[in-house]
Amino acid sequence: LGSHLGCVVMAMYAVAQSRDGERIVADETFGARLRRLREAAGQTQQQLADLAGMHRYGLAKLERDERH
Repeated sequence: LGSHLGCVVMAMYAVAQSRDGERIVADETFGARLRRLREAAGQTQQQLADLAGMHRYGLAKLERDERH
């Protein structure tokens, strides 16, 4: 993962914590967590991909836990 995506995910995590009351699901995959946090932040895949400097299809693959 690029450093930009990592920063965006951490920022979204902080937003989701404040909205979800620190809702953390221990058994969810990275992709499921990424999607949950993105949706909690009210971001579309395209918006998050633009913030992370990546293509929307790459973000969609991450949310589906797919490799290259």
